[in-house]
Amino acid sequence: MVVLVWALMVDRLSSGLSAFWATAFMVFILVTQRAILAMLRGTGGEVAVEMRAGVIDLRDGLVIGARSMIGIGIATATAGIIVGAVSQTGVGSAFADVVEVLSGGNILAILVLTAILSLILGMGLPTAANYIVVSALLAPVIVTLGQQNGLIVPLIAVHLFVFYFGIMADVTPPVGLASFAAAAVSGGDPIRTGVVAFFYSLRTAALPFLFIFNTELLLIAFTLFRPGFWMDMVFPPYQEAPPSEIAAAAEATPAGDALRLRVKGLNNLGDPIEFVALLDMPEGATGEDKLAAAGLTLRQEGERTIIDDAAYDSAAQKAGLDWDQEILRVLRPVDAPSKYWMFIPALLLLATVVALQRRRQPRGA
Repeated sequence: MVVLVWALMVDRLSSGLSAFWATAFMVFILVTQRAILAMLRGTGGEVAVEMRAGVIDLRDGLVIGARSMIGIGIATATAGIIVGAVSQTGVGSAFADVVEVLSGGNILAILVLTAILSLILGMGLPTAANYIVVSALLAPVIVTLGQQNGLIVPLIAVHLFVFYFGIMADVTPPVGLASFAAAAVSGGDPIRTGVVAFFYSLRTAALPFLFIFNTELLLIAFTLFRPGFWMDMVFPPYQEAPPSEIAAAAEATPAGDALRLRVKGLNNLGDPIEFVALLDMPEGATGEDKLAAAGLTLRQEGERTIIDDAAYDSAAQKAGLDWDQEILRVLRPVDAPSKYWMFIPALLLLATVVALQRRRQPRGA
């Protein structure tokens, strides 16, 4: 779990890659833990025996895991049919358009509408299928619309948001599977039970919004999860450059890092929008070469920097860039001390809190 949370929240890896490293670390622990315990106990002659026992544990674990995945696999396959049907019919992309039109670009309205859609899509689905559906259909809506309105939300926060309201559908009438199960135990009316459970769950409905806006208010080992929050105040991770000097900024950006571009243009309905685009920089000898390799062609109109073209299936197009958009701001990453240095004061503070709490314990407890 530590590796999984670290990969998701600190290293910001994808969910699949994070799960891969967590699983690989679990395999390593399962195979070696018996042998390591034998070494620590001083029974070195049993290391080989315990290593073989660890391999047997791994085999048994794989068998149990395969059996446990049968139900999840069926739910995932069913959810995949739903997601595939929605994607092929274009309903998935229409969600973003509907939310954008109804919200008028207001971030809070976007989140409220997405929460309502999560409730609707999560009705009647088991937990695994629920997460797959809402994360595949609604998480991109928050990411896309938030990016267009200047809010870059961590992906894990978005997934927690939609998953919370998707699970909340279990107690939301008229479906509310959990409400029907509770009514069967208590002997009450299922709809009334669902209504009461829904209003009870509304008390914590503000919690998912903390995932989006105010994660620092949780104050649980916050620096250990976001060490860059403090380091960025001392050493800003980005340096602003004029849009006309985007080539120089691209040349100074290492391959694999991203330029942050504030862009103004029109959406699919012809309405003016502004958003932040993350343009990954490929290899290139000069800034012009990198921009060309990213599929971005620019032109100057006086003091304005205009996107002349974004090549099909290029990094520029994947970043949301399109022709006739205007680049308003350019932020390039700069060299800064590692954010992990903040772990030292964070751990010292945590040790101080633990020591103070121990002093408050009554003697003999």
